[in-house]
Amino acid sequence: MSALACLSCGNEASSSELASGCILDGPRVISTVPPHGDRSVEPGLTEIRVTYDTPMLDGNHSWMQNRPDNVLNVTGEPYFTDDGQTAVLPVSLESTKSYVLFVNSPDNTGLRNFMDTEGNVAVSYEIHFHHTLKRIERAGSSLVLSVRTGGGGRYGAVGTGRIRSSTDTCQGA
Repeated sequence: MSALACLSCGNEASSSELASGCILDGPRVISTVPPHGDRSVEPGLTEIRVTYDTPMLDGNHSWMQNRPDNVLNVTGEPYFTDDGQTAVLPVSLESTKSYVLFVNSPDNTGLRNFMDTEGNVAVSYEIHFHHTLKRIERAGSSLVLSVRTGGGGRYGAVGTGRIRSSTDTCQGA
């Protein structure tokens, strides 16, 4: 039995496993906001946007998370933009957290509600991103810039620098 790549979950699967519910064809995500893998999402982001390659059935959504420690705070009802291709999830993000979000479940057929206007189920898509914290404070005559990025491993790294004039470079504190 040969192994095939399951496009909806990224794993190899046998022919019988593919027949049991892995979506190989259907509407596909063509872009997201924030982009998948973004390690410096700005604090002001209030929406997650997923754009498909075809108009989708309005009112059908399956937004899922598998990390209970970093659950998105949803601030409103999900909706589609007027063109029917972009799904929007209103959110409020917490500083310095990493998020993992799926549109349509890769393994639970009951959680695959994103579908096009013809009723074709969309291919599952994973989005992961990291929310940053940027803060500038005045410390006497100096400005202190604190940045938390996702570049230092799973939980990120914190750096602080002092800028003494507009021509100085940032130096480690």
